[in-house]
Amino acid sequence: MKTMNVYLRPILMGVLMLMFVNAALAQDYQAKHEVQRGETLAGIAKQYGVTEQMCKFN
Repeated sequence: MKTMNVYLRPILMGVLMLMFVNAALAQDYQAKHEVQRGETLAGIAKQYGVTEQMCKFN
């Protein structure tokens, strides 16, 4: 069991670090989209792979 912990701990730490870095980078990403006639919020969100709640309009 101890041998397994020696290998799993660094792997789990690496995975956790990658998750935090990915989350930080995702928050910084912004895209601008000019809404065209007939487009819906749901369609735009789907196009960018986000939820409707994540969309912000300026």
